[in-house]
Amino acid sequence: MVGGRVGVLVVVAAVVVASAACGGKGGEKFVPVHAEASTSVNAQIVTTAPPATLHVLTDEEAARHLEQLLEQNAGARAQVSQAVQGVGSCSVDPHQAYDTLGAVVNTRKALVDQVNATDAHALAEGDVLKGNLIQAWQASIAADVHFQAWALGVANGGCTRNGVNNGPEWDAAGAASAQATASKQAFSDLWAPVAARFGLRAWAENEL
Repeated sequence: MVGGRVGVLVVVAAVVVASAACGGKGGEKFVPVHAEASTSVNAQIVTTAPPATLHVLTDEEAARHLEQLLEQNAGARAQVSQAVQGVGSCSVDPHQAYDTLGAVVNTRKALVDQVNATDAHALAEGDVLKGNLIQAWQASIAADVHFQAWALGVANGGCTRNGVNNGPEWDAAGAASAQATASKQAFSDLWAPVAARFGLRAWAENEL
């Protein structure tokens, strides 16, 4: 049993001596690589850009922005009038008028959203102007939707020249149009001095 242990010790000693000899003769030495070092070398520095500063509109910028929205709506009232008058005189296909009115409705809905999103606090009249314009266009949208329903009714029932301008949808459209006119006039009256102050166009009620 003692002899066996001695033999094992001799073998281990021989291996240790051989390893030391290889190192002593200029052989390659094993250099441990640390994961932390490798990671730090390959790591990339990520920088985060500072958030953009929100631009607050000046009073003139707010007025000019509202002017741009008014320009986008230009011609909408004429389109509605032509479509309604055309159906009433049986000179325009009611389905075509329905599509025309629908396009105006979509445009005005998008414009209402943009007016809502406009920061007009720097403009003394800004909040009131926004309120009047939103009310005006929302009432116009309601009128246009009623006119659409009226046009479909004419399409289904047949057209008699100047004999179809009646019924519940026609009456509802007229009531909504009256509300729109009142708000448009209020906007136009308040907008006039603002337009003069910044050299912008003065919009009449029937242009809105």
